[in-house]
Amino acid sequence: ILVMLTAEMEAEQPLGMLYVTSLMQALVTRFVLLDSSGEPASTARVSPLPPRILARVREKIEADLDAHLTITSLARETGYSRGHFLRMFHAATGLTPHQYVLDTRLRRAQEFLKQKGARIVDVALSCGFSSQSHMTSVFRQRLEMTPAEFRRSAQCQASPWKRGRPAVGTNQRPDCEPQHRVQVAGGMLLTRG
Repeated sequence: ILVMLTAEMEAEQPLGMLYVTSLMQALVTRFVLLDSSGEPASTARVSPLPPRILARVREKIEADLDAHLTITSLARETGYSRGHFLRMFHAATGLTPHQYVLDTRLRRAQEFLKQKGARIVDVALSCGFSSQSHMTSVFRQRLEMTPAEFRRSAQCQASPWKRGRPAVGTNQRPDCEPQHRVQVAGGMLLTRG
């Protein structure tokens, strides 16, 4: 945790305060949960956020995705302390708030990139990424492709070309031979093949 926190503080393009506060909270939690022998102390099971409150937090994340989200502002939405909110959110979703926000930003960016004419830098900023470079590194890390490669793959999925043959009424084949083929179903990226 300390290594990740140090790397974030030294990064040229930091991931944001939500990530830093998540790491700090994890570090404090880890310290508190260790007993004097250095072994993790037994902990009681944490209840997940109630569905109504979780829905409100998700709505806030969706509404403010392009803004600077903090754990404090999300916890304020629930009425719980930051630490309790973190544990309950994780119990409800299986993700930290930072992971959930990144996943939501990534899904929204995927939808925007499917639209013709949307510039990648504009997509990055409208989805709350700190820069186009930040969005590109998240795409590479999570999807093993760049946003431009994703766009090409998604556009090929929607193109009238099937197996290299033009559809009736088309006279030019789009570049549908990207380095990575993407299987898109129901509008969401499923696998990389």
